[in-house]
Amino acid sequence: MSLFVFLAFFSAGEAIAACWECWGPDLPDPCRNTLYSVAVVQGSNGNDLWAVGAKGTILRWNGTTWSKVASPTTEILRSVAMANSNLGFAVGHGGWVLKWDGTSWAKSDAKTTNWFRTVGFVPGSNGSKAWAACDYAGVGYYMNWNGSQWDIKFGGKNQIFGTTLWGLSMIDANNGWAVGEALHQVSETQLQMKGQITRWNGASWSGTDYPVEKEGKLYGIEMLSNNEGWLVGEKGIIARWNGTTWSQLAGSPTEKDLRAVDLRTASDGWAVGEEGTILRWNGTAWASVASPVSYDLYGVVAMSATDAWAVGEFGTIIRWDGTKWNKLFAPTIGKLEDISVVPGTDGSDIWALGGSKLVRWNGSEWQAVQGPPSSSYYAVGMVSQNDGWAPGPGGRFYRWNGSSWTLAGTWQSAYEIQMLSANNGWAVGWSGKIQRWNGTDWSLVTSPTTTMLQAISAVGTNDIWAAGYSGTVVRYNGTAWSIVNTPDATGLNDVSMVSASDGWAVGFVYYANSQCQGPFLRWNGTSWTRPVYSQASKTLYGVSLVQTPSGATGWAVGDGGEVYQLKNGAWTAGCTYTANSLYGVALVSRYEAWAVGDGGVILHWVDPSRPATVPTVSTNVISSIGDKSATGGGNVSSTGGTSVTARGVCWKTSQNPTKADTCTSNGSGTGGFSSTISGLAPSTTYYVRAYATNSVGTAYGSNRSFTTGAANRVYVDTDGICGNRVPCFETVGSGFGQAGEGASIMVMLGNYPESLDIVVDKQVIINFGYDYDYATTSGSSVLGNIILKGGPVTFSGQLTIGGPGVAASLNTETFTAVSSRETSKILCLSPASSPSAAFGFNTPEGALWELFALRGQLPAESTTVKDNPELKSALEEVVIHFYRTILGRAPDKQTLDLWVNSYLGYFLDLDVDISLAAGQMGRMMFRSPEYEGRNRSGAEFITDCYSGYLFREPNQEEISAHAKLDMEHTTALVSGSEEFKALLHNGFQGFWGDPLKNQISHIYLGLLDRLAWGDELHYWTVRMEDIKDRRAGSQMLGEAIVESEEFISLHPRASEQAESLYLAYTGNFVSRAEAGFLGLEIESGRLTIGELIRFLSGTAELNDLRFNYKNPVP
Repeated sequence: MSLFVFLAFFSAGEAIAACWECWGPDLPDPCRNTLYSVAVVQGSNGNDLWAVGAKGTILRWNGTTWSKVASPTTEILRSVAMANSNLGFAVGHGGWVLKWDGTSWAKSDAKTTNWFRTVGFVPGSNGSKAWAACDYAGVGYYMNWNGSQWDIKFGGKNQIFGTTLWGLSMIDANNGWAVGEALHQVSETQLQMKGQITRWNGASWSGTDYPVEKEGKLYGIEMLSNNEGWLVGEKGIIARWNGTTWSQLAGSPTEKDLRAVDLRTASDGWAVGEEGTILRWNGTAWASVASPVSYDLYGVVAMSATDAWAVGEFGTIIRWDGTKWNKLFAPTIGKLEDISVVPGTDGSDIWALGGSKLVRWNGSEWQAVQGPPSSSYYAVGMVSQNDGWAPGPGGRFYRWNGSSWTLAGTWQSAYEIQMLSANNGWAVGWSGKIQRWNGTDWSLVTSPTTTMLQAISAVGTNDIWAAGYSGTVVRYNGTAWSIVNTPDATGLNDVSMVSASDGWAVGFVYYANSQCQGPFLRWNGTSWTRPVYSQASKTLYGVSLVQTPSGATGWAVGDGGEVYQLKNGAWTAGCTYTANSLYGVALVSRYEAWAVGDGGVILHWVDPSRPATVPTVSTNVISSIGDKSATGGGNVSSTGGTSVTARGVCWKTSQNPTKADTCTSNGSGTGGFSSTISGLAPSTTYYVRAYATNSVGTAYGSNRSFTTGAANRVYVDTDGICGNRVPCFETVGSGFGQAGEGASIMVMLGNYPESLDIVVDKQVIINFGYDYDYATTSGSSVLGNIILKGGPVTFSGQLTIGGPGVAASLNTETFTAVSSRETSKILCLSPASSPSAAFGFNTPEGALWELFALRGQLPAESTTVKDNPELKSALEEVVIHFYRTILGRAPDKQTLDLWVNSYLGYFLDLDVDISLAAGQMGRMMFRSPEYEGRNRSGAEFITDCYSGYLFREPNQEEISAHAKLDMEHTTALVSGSEEFKALLHNGFQGFWGDPLKNQISHIYLGLLDRLAWGDELHYWTVRMEDIKDRRAGSQMLGEAIVESEEFISLHPRASEQAESLYLAYTGNFVSRAEAGFLGLEIESGRLTIGELIRFLSGTAELNDLRFNYKNPVP
């Protein structure tokens, strides 16, 4: 974790010396400000993106990382648009329009102080034309950029008052749309806020009708053309423009507010919104997509079908990878509500909490602390480093014992707690309840109020104050609690007393006589008064004060990241760079304070006039761990007020190493540094702390522990990382070359496309299949050729010889004294006579290899093909024809042999209808990235399929029919058609195979998307011949398959399971509607999978062992 220091200053009234700093891990914005918009620079291939948000936040993506960019404003920025890498606009509140010139952002004069909420360039204008929408006093305005300046355009005669404009999308210079909300007159005496749409016709903006079933605000709009566009809004509103009218989508997938929409094409788009809602448009329907976050999302942009970004609340950034949305940045803590400094620690031990989260400051960094399962907390009160309390829901009280939090018991609900000692504490809460801890038990005491109390502060054991709703304040005088009157009934959120005659309470803003009475109440020793503070315009939630010789001083925090400092009897606005609400504040001293709030944000304030202290330093995670060395380091985030003269790391074999132990010296000053930790013993655990020294003394970071590797170990990992262990190599051969006598070569699981062809001149152990930690094994290391001469070499772990993307041969005769037969699971996929060249992952032959790898063996040359040269020649012609038609290339000799000898011929040996194998071969080709890379359209795919299987092109009727189906359905219908079977029959007379085996293989193909393997085919052939009941046998087979993990993982939804069963048992495709209905029946329990199998296994289609494929048209 690192401390981000902001060097900006703010002044209002009496100057505040420095801003509060946001503490966080390596986030682009540790202040966790909400992001409202994201835009991509066209032509950057997704490597140049911008996001903007609260407090003037501007972030930039450079293709690798997000980083913060200097902003000339702290106003909210609502929208960003980029014309190119040298021109962009960001707009926001207060009339702020920022212009990017390729180097920096600067204010652009928009001639208004209105609130901007959206901006967009005119497509094709190269940045010379842009529009922005803003509003002021309930009137919407449109600002036009002409390439050199902004000009205002009013809404025209249809301008509607009460307008707020949220979204804008331009089609060209003469066509554009904007959406928002406006007051509409629904009767002579009634106005109603409704969705508002306005349109630009090249001359003026005017309102347009919006006939909707569901009223609500409209937030986002995306126009693809004058005939195609979408808008989204409140309560899941989705509407589409067809060139003439807007029509609202019936049955929106969500009732959540949708805040933004982005259409990449007419058949691919995204919408995002409230509580992490994500929807995707596929050209036919909008559907919900799983979201990795529950925070509101406000902006989305898509670059391709496999790359999109969304941004939102508390700095959330997520990314789509083509399969799922991944969380890059999002708070792990939704809200921190209270904070407590452990007494007597000078601020080196602090606790904060909120919801189910606990975090602790150890003097150098904040760390999460695990609480009891299902626990949740309202407040925290610490007695010492070994004793503390945290009340939670349901009257549960949790207690810290120095090492863990445990449930101490259940008493009355409490919202705030004040611990005076281990034997004396107070808690207040619902209905004015007040409880006291006596060292043994919490017990209720008489309360003078039934109003909720949510704040407590003690001057001493006999002078304690509590405050809460309706301006309620109560005081304990050592004997009893009594009401103390306040000037009004405004709710109070916190109270801090510094003496019997001085203290402050904060709460909600109060207005009287058109004046803001401020959220402050003061106790003067006689009564509570409310001073007038016009600048304190937001609710305050926390206050913390200390007494000094010149009077009370301290801080109050509240809504929108606002902070106020009490100094010389007056409150003055302070400076932060977060817009998140702050709920708790705690003073370490008059010179230092911490605050916590929404999004888990943590702020730190240090008065520059504070007397010098020791520096603040944190310890880096240990990396590059070897048997005798490792790499450490640290970060000096604060000098302590005087120069840091020395820094480095210290280590030893027990905790808390100091400069009296072994240390490095790594320069001086602040910032990060790296240290080499050397002279270590193998297989030993060490503890490391970073240190920093100034004139006051030496400070240490937290302990980091690591264990050195065993002596003489070499690590191998496909990406050359090896879990930060050294020495690390990317190939087994390289590791073997560097290993010494008696070394252990630790090989991580994965694919190593290499030939390990070595002369063994040393005793080594090669260990395969390790996980990332090199401590456990859960998979296999896959190598190509292994030819070892000499020896001995000991193998352990799981090794696969041959696999996807690697060569394959293993000559076991070259092994000398290899102990792998006893200690290793070697999975050999091929004999030495197999092809030796590697197959690429993106090719269909690579997919075929992967299919064999799943089985664990590569079949030898087909006996049927070997004994029939004419058949082999005919099969080769079919394979060559498929490659040329589908992939536009011919296969090489090795690939041809693989398909003919080891695949098609293999299933001929098993007496299985070769049309089933040919169908699977086509699907592997159509699925391959190589075919997808040809960017063939739907009609072109149908033509390829017909040309490959039927040696002809489809007619228009066939193209239209197949256009409604996906690749799987089309390939299955065409390859299973009578027309294709007739063509095969003419070429392969006499090789049709056994009808029963065909039936078994067809059921496997329909349910598992693959043919039955040899042992599976043999097993079920024998069983079904023994049963002599075709229906009962096919039913038994189906029931066995659908219970397998392979089937469930392939078809997780009930509708998919029903669809696959129809294909397996009837050869027909059930409609998607019927599959959906059957899926619902199965999920509800009204229909079981077994009942569906029993029905289908009795149909007439199953009895036709040629599988009822009459022709390829669905």
